Amino acid sequence: MRVILCALLLSFASILQAAPLPQLRGDAEATARIEKMLGRMGGRERWAETKSLYIRYHQFDSGRRGGEGEERAWRDVSLARERLEQWRIDIDGQSWNWARSFDAQGGWIRQAVGLRRLTQEEHGRRLRFWGRDFYTMFRRMAAGDTALSYRFTAPNRIDVSEGGKDIGWWDIDRGGALLRWGTLTSDGLGELSYIYGPYKRYGAIAVPAWGASSDGLFRFEYLEFQASPRPLPDSVFLDPSKQPPAELRLR
Repeated sequence: MRVILCALLLSFASILQAAPLPQLRGDAEATARIEKMLGRMGGRERWAETKSLYIRYHQFDSGRRGGEGEERAWRDVSLARERLEQWRIDIDGQSWNWARSFDAQGGWIRQAVGLRRLTQEEHGRRLRFWGRDFYTMFRRMAAGDTALSYRFTAPNRIDVSEGGKDIGWWDIDRGGALLRWGTLTSDGLGELSYIYGPYKRYGAIAVPAWGASSDGLFRFEYLEFQASPRPLPDSVFLDPSKQPPAELRLR
C-alpha cells in the first residue's frame, strides 16, 4: 500500500510539473511578442518560477545628482520587498553612499546624515509601484498572471492593463527584442521610460546588457544578474545597520 501511495504521489507531482502555464490574456500579436521576449530571456518556465534576483550594476548619472558608481540590488519578485545599496563619486569628486529597503511592514533609508524610517506615504508608494516594476513584471508575465491583459499598438508597443487601468507599456519587436519600457512614476504624477540594448546571457537567463532613461540622463550596465527560485532571507531587508555581506549570492 505504501509503495502504491508513493507511486501515486510521484505521478501527481510529475503532472503538476508538466502542467502548462496559463495563456496570456490579450490580442494575438501582443501575446506572441511577449512569449518571444521571454523565450529569448531564458524561457517562460524559468521566469515563472523565479522568486528573487541579485543584480549588480555600473551606473552613470548626468542629472541633478550627476556622477558614476555601482549599485547592488536584492529584489524579491514574488513578495513586495527589495534592498538597494549604492556607492557613487559625483562630478565634483565627492564620494557618497546610500541604501534603502522595504517589505510589507515598512522600510528605511540610510544616508550620510543618518538612518530614518519610511513615512507611511513613502511606504505605500513603494508597495504600489512594486507590482508594476520592471523586474516584477517579468515574473508576472511569465507566470500568466490573469490580472494582466495586453494590447498591441503599431509599430512595436504593447500596452499592459490591470483591472481596467493601464500600468505600463513595452516596445518589443517581432523577434522578441525588448526595445523600451515605460510606466508611471511611484507617485503616479509622471512617467518614466527606458531604452534597452541587446540581450546578454548571465548563466541560464538573458537580459538587456544595458539600459538608459529616455531623456539620456541616466545609464546603466549589468555586471551581475542572478535569478533564483528561492526567496531571499529576511535578514537582507531588516538590518539597516550594516551592508549585506559581499559574498551573499542567491542559492
